[in-house]
Amino acid sequence: GRNIQTEPFTVVGIGDMSGDVFGNGMLLSHCIQLVAAFNHMHIFIDPNPDIKKSYAERERMFELRGSSWKNYNLALISQGGGVFQRSAKRINLTPEIQQLIDCKLDFLTPNELIVYLLKARVDLLWNGGIGTYVKSSDQTNASVSDKNNDDIRINGRQLRAKAIGEGGNLGLTQKGRIEYAQHGGLLYTDSIDNSGGVDCSDNEVNIKILLSSLVKSGRLSHTERNVLLADMTDEVARHCLLNNIRQTQIIDSIEQHAASNMHQHARFMRHLEREGIMSRKLETLPDDNEVVARIAQNKGLTRPELSILLSYSKLTYKNALLRSSTLSDACYNKLLLEYFPRVLRELYADEILKHPLRKEIIATLLSNMITNYIGIGFGFRIREETGASIENVAKAYVVCIAIFDLESTWGRLEALDNVVQEHYRFDCFQTVSGLLERSISWLLRNKGETLDVSHLIERYSADIHILRQVLSRTLAGQSRKNFLATRKRLLKYKLPATLAEELTRQATLASAFDIIEIKISLHSGIESTAKLFYAISERLRLHWVRNAVSQTIVRNHWNNLAIVNLRNELHANQHSLTELILKTVKDKRHTTRALQQWEQQHVDALERYDHMINELSAMQIIDFPATSVVVSEVRRLVAITQQAGYLSESTPG
Repeated sequence: GRNIQTEPFTVVGIGDMSGDVFGNGMLLSHCIQLVAAFNHMHIFIDPNPDIKKSYAERERMFELRGSSWKNYNLALISQGGGVFQRSAKRINLTPEIQQLIDCKLDFLTPNELIVYLLKARVDLLWNGGIGTYVKSSDQTNASVSDKNNDDIRINGRQLRAKAIGEGGNLGLTQKGRIEYAQHGGLLYTDSIDNSGGVDCSDNEVNIKILLSSLVKSGRLSHTERNVLLADMTDEVARHCLLNNIRQTQIIDSIEQHAASNMHQHARFMRHLEREGIMSRKLETLPDDNEVVARIAQNKGLTRPELSILLSYSKLTYKNALLRSSTLSDACYNKLLLEYFPRVLRELYADEILKHPLRKEIIATLLSNMITNYIGIGFGFRIREETGASIENVAKAYVVCIAIFDLESTWGRLEALDNVVQEHYRFDCFQTVSGLLERSISWLLRNKGETLDVSHLIERYSADIHILRQVLSRTLAGQSRKNFLATRKRLLKYKLPATLAEELTRQATLASAFDIIEIKISLHSGIESTAKLFYAISERLRLHWVRNAVSQTIVRNHWNNLAIVNLRNELHANQHSLTELILKTVKDKRHTTRALQQWEQQHVDALERYDHMINELSAMQIIDFPATSVVVSEVRRLVAITQQAGYLSESTPG
């Protein structure tokens, strides 16, 4: 929630400006207030730094070959600060240092001072050095295997920095990270914080492989190749940064609901262990007893734990996709082309599509995108729910992203970083992820056997576009109230009006595929079909039923699966009933008359249904058996309608 490019923030650092990681990090914002730092030789303290002058001095030192803190211009250090030798016997504490580290002592040894600095109340602890400085309370120094730093190591719960950035590796043990996170600290893992470098290397290698074949064939000279590489630098950097921003973005978003999703995360962990892919003990992830305890305490996985699980989620996707035979399909060409910089796409599109690592690049892209858009273990979960193959999960994802134009929506939300409050943005991301997840599920359940990407995009795109435009005119009753309430809430978040409208419509498009299939089957208009679909929902109060199903307490995987099946059945029954009633109308534009006629023909059945809904809605808590009965009553209305002569020629899967 802080904009570090416009708001000053305090930092304690591990390292010095000659270090590539530390030095680059301490130049990434002009608002840094570096109050202290240490390396193996010196301790630097500037209790009240002049932001502008200290930035310029750090920049000078970064350019100075082999610099250390002793090269810092002492005249620029604020009152009470200085540069101290770690070899000194003791360091006298000025009032300014005492205030900075919350210490009333007159002097400390260098190691004691470093311990106080590690525990200082600052915004950021920036680790750009070598060594492990934080463990958990139940770990011994011997278990850390970094004897050189035993005297200055602290426990995670002792850290008072608001956030930790891990430019260096192994600065904290994983148990130390978790302990810090459980006490309110913000951090991921060193692998997440350093993933940009790995991503950049992947891009570089894949680009150079492409250009190498062009050089060998004589179509490109070495000089031209090198000029191309230099020209692409900024675009590749933006590509890598965006990819890695999305990775931490989804971790933050998942963490908001980690407690309610603990049973899903636990099941994914068990799956990974059962398949021999991961060891919870080695990865410091909770065992089954700890999972039960956290669920009882309404606690979920911390960011460091989610970071590990996210990495495994991507790894399992990628490996499963690499075993697939479909990555050569033309439906992935656009994805592959957009991975490469614009100039390469324009000059060498055909060569890109024949890239030797085509499968590996596409598998990596899909695993990153699906996880970064939907979250941890989605592929495993959706395959359990639908029985779909990983190839079809990937294809359904490509279809939905294209049809709903979700890349555009996602990008517009990302552009609001530091404009809209973070928890509001995460709520919006959840709206997009929810539509994506429900739509993928629908495709896998209803089109899984014949998942032709190009055909499905062509089948649905035009009608989705029309439905977006007419949506507000088709809604009635509670559905319309929900639509207006969603728009009002998003505008309250201070989203631009056009984006608020777009997200509101997307939040209502969960039934789009059902509406379009009915329209295609009966050759009706999209608007009239949608009107009847939502009118049936209003007449049977299906919005209340859906809410009751969603609010059912989920205690384990089987509860969740039962709820998912119940929700899917409710949608299928609404689809069937809409189709049955619409078939009776010669002029498909007059759907109101058809609904009235259906109500007149089934007065007794609807009276029984209404009585049951009224009785249940008066209860404060609705359990799973009660919601099951309601859904079965909707199914009964479908059966009665069919028996009355509304014979459907096609029902959804």
